[in-house]
Amino acid sequence: MSNPAPLFLPNDGGVVMLYKGRGKGQLVGAAWAPALEGPWSRGAEPQPFGTGVEDPWLWLDKRTSVLHALFHQGAGSGASWGGAHAFSLNSGRSWNFTGPAYSGKMAWSNGTTTVLARRERPQGVTDANGTLVALLNAAQACLPKEDWGGACRSFSIGMPLPGSA
Repeated sequence: MSNPAPLFLPNDGGVVMLYKGRGKGQLVGAAWAPALEGPWSRGAEPQPFGTGVEDPWLWLDKRTSVLHALFHQGAGSGASWGGAHAFSLNSGRSWNFTGPAYSGKMAWSNGTTTVLARRERPQGVTDANGTLVALLNAAQACLPKEDWGGACRSFSIGMPLPGSA
């Protein structure tokens, strides 16, 4: 287990956690506990996020009590891959995978666009209601195997979401 993403649940004080696991492919699993110290129980099967997802991040929309998750998805194909989304109506006991949430294509404030090779480790900023207002990622403009001169560096990126101003 690696890349744990815990979230405290406000109603019962419990904790839900998504994490990356390995086995038959790269999968994300879910676990629950009454408190951070445990005891923890895991779901019997990997959650329906598909293969190739990792780096989960969780948030709760307080207006609707819907739990959301973002993931890094794909292996650097840029324009078509980036991140995926899922939601849960029952505190993370079961999930609905909605598929792609964002790609590697970035529109910059100067009017230009770039297709990033990687846009990983999604995290966000929420307002007081739990509405996602900005997306944060680790990013890379080119794949390491293409970087012969050492110019391909990783960097952090923050993007305000439409309607969040």
